[in-house]
Amino acid sequence: NSVRRWNIRYSGRENLHDFLERCEELAECYSIANNQLLATMPEILQDKPLQWFRVKRNTINTWDDFRYEAERFFLPKRHLAHLEETIHQRKQFPREKAKDYVLAIQTLIRQHPKLRDEDHTERIYDGLRVEYRLYVRRSDFNSVDELLELTEEFELLKGEETRQARNTNHCLTAVSNKYCREKVCWRCKQPGHRRHQCRNQQRIFCSRCGLDGTMSRDCNCPTHVAVRATPPESSTTILKATLPYPEGKQDGRYYLTITVAGMQIEALVDTGATLTYIGKELQRHLDKHQIKGRRQTRRIQLANRTYIPSTKMYPVIIGLGNKSTHLLVSALPTLAEHVILGMDFLRKRDLTITIDGQPLTATRLSTQAPTDHLAMLTERQHLTERENHQLNTLLTKNAAVFATITGPSTTAEHVIRLKHDRPLKQRYYPRNPAMQEVINLEVNELIATGRIEVSNSAYSSPIVLVRKKQGSWRMCIDYRQLNAASIPDAYPLPQINVILDQLKEARFISTIDL
Repeated sequence: NSVRRWNIRYSGRENLHDFLERCEELAECYSIANNQLLATMPEILQDKPLQWFRVKRNTINTWDDFRYEAERFFLPKRHLAHLEETIHQRKQFPREKAKDYVLAIQTLIRQHPKLRDEDHTERIYDGLRVEYRLYVRRSDFNSVDELLELTEEFELLKGEETRQARNTNHCLTAVSNKYCREKVCWRCKQPGHRRHQCRNQQRIFCSRCGLDGTMSRDCNCPTHVAVRATPPESSTTILKATLPYPEGKQDGRYYLTITVAGMQIEALVDTGATLTYIGKELQRHLDKHQIKGRRQTRRIQLANRTYIPSTKMYPVIIGLGNKSTHLLVSALPTLAEHVILGMDFLRKRDLTITIDGQPLTATRLSTQAPTDHLAMLTERQHLTERENHQLNTLLTKNAAVFATITGPSTTAEHVIRLKHDRPLKQRYYPRNPAMQEVINLEVNELIATGRIEVSNSAYSSPIVLVRKKQGSWRMCIDYRQLNAASIPDAYPLPQINVILDQLKEARFISTIDL
């Protein structure tokens, strides 16, 4: 009856050493001799172990015989060698507490008859993660218990550091949540769009100061004449800098004082430029403040009909007066001006030109991206002058080969076949202002480059931000519901082992960030 109350069962799927040790512990606790446990095995063993015990019952006379025969039958032939290899390969896992790691490796060592009586302090210390060994030196302890005390102290400090970082991030988020009437919609109080573009539920608040529950006409805050726009805030400190007014340019041309990434600049207004361009001084300033440029292959046509390459574009916020404008600007290191404000900026700021008191009607600015043609190579800095000449000769000789290439083909239309015709519309995931700013910059860039367009479709999927290895953010779309409702027509993916077999002769492995 005592053994029945132990509730111990062994069916061959459990760890054999744990089962044997548990039986011996309970037998000692209840003052039962180990040899008397043999009579209770039909109650404890199940399935295959019970069949094995029935066959071996006549040859097993003592508990030591039972342990020996059970290890021979249920453990692999070289289980001690495998156990020893497991002990040597056991390392502390990420996010694993030091106590859990020490307890796990000591349990493995106790199961090895030849290693259980040895001192494994050195082995346990070598298996700790690097950050633990940087804090706890080998000369700081003489036993495993002393080692555990030091690792527990390190974990407490690590936890305190994490809490302080969390509190700091909370403070930064609280600062970034400060109301800015220039950034939010005056209908729903959400950033990322304007009032005439809003499709959200209307919200009652003062559009001047952001007070909820009060209309602007009933709010006691200063009127819109006295309100000043709150300057955009950032979680990182941006150094202020100023570029001097261009010397020798007092020739009647129009200049505007703008602010880009904390730098005050005199920018030339050029209605003949379709895009906005920056010079090398501002480009160095953006690189210094870790505003990452995006690679591009664009040829810029000058007024004399010659072309120069532009290989980088930057997402910036141009401040003029009390307003800020998000824009993608192209870098031209040889630009004579610090900044040239083109029609892409002037259109966003509703430029109006009047002659003799009458507004001048400008031609419509096309938003359709022109078809790209293979015309030049921009990454040829590593070639010598002789190699450049040979490359130009080769391209000129075979110009007819590229004459028919006009960019992506438009003969095929992509169609998504669905299992049903019910629209799949998911609500967007709420974001804090800092994350919403990342989304706005990425969406504005995609719209500016013609990769996406405004849609009125009944289908919608939320945006998800995923952090890259280098710390920046990748914008993804959560298409899981759409994929679940789609009829698959893609070619099946190859198996991983087949791909690895094809790479056996490879010497370099590279990745591409799409």
